[in-house]
Amino acid sequence: MSKSDKPKNSESLGRSADLSSWIILDIDSAGNVSYVNSNFARGHALEPAQWKGQSFLKLCAAIFTDSYKQEAAQSLQSVFKGERKRCEFFAELSSHEEEHVYHFLIQAEASQSKTERMVVVLTDITAHRMYSEKLFEAKRRSMRLVEYGNVIIIRTDPEFRITDVLGDAEKILGLPVDQLVMRGEVWTEFIDKKHFRALRKQISNMGEHPRELSAEIRVINSKSQESSWLLLHAVPLFTSSGTFLGWEGFGLDITEKRRTEVELRRERRRVQALLEVSKALQVQTDPAFVALRGLSALMRATGSDGGFVVFTSPDSNYLEIVAAAGLSQNYIDGISKVMGSKNLMRYVIDSKEGLLLENIQRDTRAATVLAEEEGLCGSVVMPLMFEERGVGLRVVGALILFSKQP
Repeated sequence: MSKSDKPKNSESLGRSADLSSWIILDIDSAGNVSYVNSNFARGHALEPAQWKGQSFLKLCAAIFTDSYKQEAAQSLQSVFKGERKRCEFFAELSSHEEEHVYHFLIQAEASQSKTERMVVVLTDITAHRMYSEKLFEAKRRSMRLVEYGNVIIIRTDPEFRITDVLGDAEKILGLPVDQLVMRGEVWTEFIDKKHFRALRKQISNMGEHPRELSAEIRVINSKSQESSWLLLHAVPLFTSSGTFLGWEGFGLDITEKRRTEVELRRERRRVQALLEVSKALQVQTDPAFVALRGLSALMRATGSDGGFVVFTSPDSNYLEIVAAAGLSQNYIDGISKVMGSKNLMRYVIDSKEGLLLENIQRDTRAATVLAEEEGLCGSVVMPLMFEERGVGLRVVGALILFSKQP
């Protein structure tokens, strides 16, 4: 077939197909390739320019991967025999010269002028398929992260009403999705009030120019009432014209991270307390000074609101308050008056065992009226012991730490 004899339909397609990802073929009545467009990428491993004159069905058997050969043959023959006007399917083509598989969209249509002829268009979608596979893998990993990584993704409208939720909201927040969507005040049901006010103020200060925000917030599960910590990161969404659409943000559960940080801070305070007491013992011989330094260090280490230290008297049952911190003078004066009688400190000294009290106001061994007036609640009482050579372990006093919370 001369150049002037090329089928008009395939020629027009060849001129319009300036994309190098198209292979346009014309199949003659004998089933052979009579035309291949010249604008397909030169140097391509499939070498479509060499297909001219070959049997197209045999060519398909050679270049199509095994899983697609049968479908390709059946589909193309049905069009060539006139059983249907056109067909379309996906297939994988392989090159003999390199171990590479190409993904193509195959479209075949019987010629309108001669039913025994067929035009076939092969569109290289390898890059698209690879992108789709990578996109699918990224989505799959994201879903696994959401499912197993305690992550929740939320989208809102401009009024901050939730429009979409991805992740196990019920597990993290204690609320199913249908109770979250389009409820403007739902945030107060699971975000700590203090943190919610801070977030609302931060967003309000942005005015008409919302921007990215990040924060660590405490959330409370509506069902279990257990608190957890989320790392929140949110970005504003806009249309192409700049209209504000709302927010999209994710919350990552960092509860274990926060707990570890708290434990590390506590441990650091404990070490600092021991170091301070050790230094005081090295440079001071005054027991009262050492007791005050030790009490102050322990209060910082435990986050206590107050406390005092008593020493025993070798000549009487009276307990002397040698150090106090975080307590009013009225409380110190009042508690000093009961140090000569049965009291909580005397109980600990005699039993040589410490006590942990959830609410000292309810313990009959304590000065409950004074504790109530001072607002004292949770308490730790420990005997102070000293190992004397030749005598053994001896109780020399007691220490008590107070918290104004249970």
